[in-house]
Amino acid sequence: MVAAAAWFRQSGDIVTAPHHVPSPRAQELYVQGMHHRSRRDIDATDLALAKLEAAIKEDPKYAEAWAGYSRTLASAVVRQRITPAEGLPKARAAAARALALDATVVDAYVTLL
Repeated sequence: MVAAAAWFRQSGDIVTAPHHVPSPRAQELYVQGMHHRSRRDIDATDLALAKLEAAIKEDPKYAEAWAGYSRTLASAVVRQRITPAEGLPKARAAAARALALDATVVDAYVTLL
């Protein structure tokens, strides 16, 4: 990731490809999922995953939703909500999907570190 960022900075290239605009409903579900992921008053991991899965189902090309889903799965593994064997392959696959859709989605790179 650092090498890619350095190349981008040195080359001065500007990405001009059109950026995918998710549906309003997918955006709403994504925001709700990210809200639940960040809650500290209760463990809302299941709610976060459900909302992010719904956002992906609503708009399968929504890279940020895929990345949020990957980070939430990885977080669930760290917090011992799901096993590494269950969560990590799904988290990596979701991050890879996010990057295939949009290579600028930072959350996906964080999952893969």
